[in-house]
Amino acid sequence: MLPNPADRGRTVVGPNGGSAGIIRGPIGTATYIRGPEGNGVATVRTRQGTAAVARLPDGSVKTAWRGNDYWYNHGYWYAPCWNNDEVWYQPVYPPEGYWTSTTPWESDEPVTPVVVNDNTYYQYDDAYYAKTTQNGQEGYQVVQDPNPQPATPQPVITETASPLEILKAGLGYLAGLEQFTMTVTDSYDELTEAGQKVSFTSQRTIFLRRPNKVSIQYSSDNNSRRVVYDGLTLTFLDLKKDAYGQAQIPGTIDVALEKIAQNYGATLPVTELLRTDLYERVVPKVQTAEYIGVDTIGGGECHHLGFTTQDRDVEIWVATGDQPLIRKVSISYPQVPARPRYTMQIDSFDTAAVPNEAFAYVIRAGATKVDLTFRTVNKSSAVIPAQ
Repeated sequence: MLPNPADRGRTVVGPNGGSAGIIRGPIGTATYIRGPEGNGVATVRTRQGTAAVARLPDGSVKTAWRGNDYWYNHGYWYAPCWNNDEVWYQPVYPPEGYWTSTTPWESDEPVTPVVVNDNTYYQYDDAYYAKTTQNGQEGYQVVQDPNPQPATPQPVITETASPLEILKAGLGYLAGLEQFTMTVTDSYDELTEAGQKVSFTSQRTIFLRRPNKVSIQYSSDNNSRRVVYDGLTLTFLDLKKDAYGQAQIPGTIDVALEKIAQNYGATLPVTELLRTDLYERVVPKVQTAEYIGVDTIGGGECHHLGFTTQDRDVEIWVATGDQPLIRKVSISYPQVPARPRYTMQIDSFDTAAVPNEAFAYVIRAGATKVDLTFRTVNKSSAVIPAQ
């Protein structure tokens, strides 16, 4: 029996009546399937929002493809996953390059033809097929998306650029990148009960793939957390407390950030940098802009800029040269008692292709489900008001 779409997202029953857990796959992109003791099994494209099953449908046929095992049943593909030592199966899309001599879709389901550069492709369940011939026999082969989004031209800083123009170039550089990985160290101030101002430091690793894939790993002395957004579901994982929360936010990274700010009252400068429209959002609030000079940040030369708004003083360091990466941001809040400060610095930055497994996650069987509220997730939200 095939999975019922109405059951998507529900926990399934595993061996001996126990919970088999859930892996939620991003929309049409890859999840890295892990086997016993964390060993890698396969990188596969998972179906949108489907839950793993503890038992394969009757009549499933095992199919090996490029060193990975799959099971096929009436248009559905599965890849093995493990929950501790129990095997279960994740519904996935057919592997890229797979060829079949038969029609890959059911005869009663519509197939959408896509014509790109005079070539015809067939879109079925978010996978693309092309008619090809192997050994004199006609068939269909799974191919990449034939119409990917074009890259956005990057801005350039001229010798006479103003502070706002440099800021625009820095924000535009990040907004124009299709994908990147960066590690960030940030710190923020808080007041103790005795009235002393103290500083807390944390590290974040951010994986981004536009338009709708983000994974953020957060760690500090006392916490280890992860947030994953896949274009449909925002998932928060507290790895120390073995707890999780989820919210349905269909759309893009920009949509998700706006919903988080509106619904949960949480913003953080390091995640605000992921917006594609941040310059247009912040420039109307700028009251003064100043070019302070040239500093060295992380071993690289940077333009040091200063800005003020009605309720905060901001310093930004933007790399010189043809890649104007924002290397450091420092924000103080003069209207808040003790004038707290938030500082973030990018320690490493890589524009290479983000591995598919960066967006994969597992909700462990027995994990505690909590209401998703960033008022308790982000201690620093107390000094970083929503914009």
